[in-house]
Amino acid sequence: MLEVQNLSYSTKTFSMENVSFSLDDGYLMTLLGRNGAGKTTLFDLVYGRIEPLSGKVLWNDIDVTGMKAIDILYHDEVAYVGGRSWCIGGIRADENIRLLSCLYSRWDQKHFDEMLEMMEFTKEEYTTKFEELSTGKQMQLQLAFALARHPKLLLLDEHTAALDPKTAAKVLEATDRIVGQDNLTTLMITHNMHDALTLGNRTLMMDHGHIVLDIGGEERAHTTVDGLLDRFAENVGHALDNDRILLSKEA
Repeated sequence: MLEVQNLSYSTKTFSMENVSFSLDDGYLMTLLGRNGAGKTTLFDLVYGRIEPLSGKVLWNDIDVTGMKAIDILYHDEVAYVGGRSWCIGGIRADENIRLLSCLYSRWDQKHFDEMLEMMEFTKEEYTTKFEELSTGKQMQLQLAFALARHPKLLLLDEHTAALDPKTAAKVLEATDRIVGQDNLTTLMITHNMHDALTLGNRTLMMDHGHIVLDIGGEERAHTTVDGLLDRFAENVGHALDNDRILLSKEA
């Protein structure tokens, strides 16, 4: 289980206060919110990239708060898929994978090959230098690599944002299938309201550094996109005004 206890963090332009939630093994939880709501900051706190002012992150009852999590947790058990480059520049994508896969004890080459095939990643693309691939293709490679490691916790930071709708749908289908197949505990940031309600088991909504909505089970199953917007307005005191999220209503 992942447990976040009263996390607080602050910069000159942003603050997060006493954010708490828990995520059971095998659950996929979607995280929705406008730009600046605190989604990626929360991921960075969970992943140990930044230190909280206060609070704790527990993974299976082990305190992994802050940078010490790198030693305790990250190497084999947690995979992060997001906008940050993780490959070695100047060499081909396949060479990158061969080098990096040696670092992980549960690396599964067959799983990796199946993921690339599922996402229609071509041999020509796979033998291209990583930095010469499109952002979308880089993200697909990141996802396939992460899933082939068989991590115990997967953090997906808008991993379909740079993809065209057709490819994004394939990547989400592959994600949902593998996550379910491997019973993989997953946190997924998205700006798509439809995806936030239909993928996984639970949805959190953030605004200005706070969790303002947390729904799952039957309540989530019977919540529509319009209903989600109504609940947001009721809890926050104003309507959601983020164009990127609102444009996903009809998805």
